[in-house]
Amino acid sequence: LTDPDWRVMPAPIDNNPEYLYVHEPEVDEDGLARAAAFNDRLGLGLEITFDPKVLPYLVQWKCMKSGDYALGILPSTCKPIGRPTVVEQGGLVTIEPFEKLELTLQIRILEQPKD
Repeated sequence: LTDPDWRVMPAPIDNNPEYLYVHEPEVDEDGLARAAAFNDRLGLGLEITFDPKVLPYLVQWKCMKSGDYALGILPSTCKPIGRPTVVEQGGLVTIEPFEKLELTLQIRILEQPKD
């Protein structure tokens, strides 16, 4: 099965595999990144705004398998390549005991205007 377009969620497919995409988000004039998903049929969507200095990757998980149909949009500190590989590449973000990591994550519901 070839890799589907990351922007499209086709109808459920029996025994379809899961797909992971790693995006390095573009930054807007405020230094923030955004990701969104919209369901045209329902006229509803979701937008996530986050700080890419703290969460530099956006992981997109797609499962189009019949019965397990889902989409995950996950701002992340690292790529989903396994802890040993992330450590080996020097990309593991850790927080020391009692240390704080502050971040802002905004979730907004998108609605299609009604005629």
